[in-house]
Amino acid sequence: MADLNGGHLVARTLKQGGVGHIFTLCGGHILPIYDGCVTEGVEVVDMRHEQAAAHAGDAYARLTRNLGVAIV
Repeated sequence: MADLNGGHLVARTLKQGGVGHIFTLCGGHILPIYDGCVTEGVEVVDMRHEQAAAHAGDAYARLTRNLGVAIV
């Protein structure tokens, strides 16, 4: 069994909570979460600004009635 890190546990929890997409601004501090999301099948949408990620998560939630998640 592969070792799990905190990022993988965060991604697994998001997936179990029904999250299918995350909107994010790429940064080294959250790379373990990216890796976990790829493993768990959560789509990572890279944005170019923190506010854009927040607005995208909000719009996704309003349009789909699902959880909208922004990680910056």
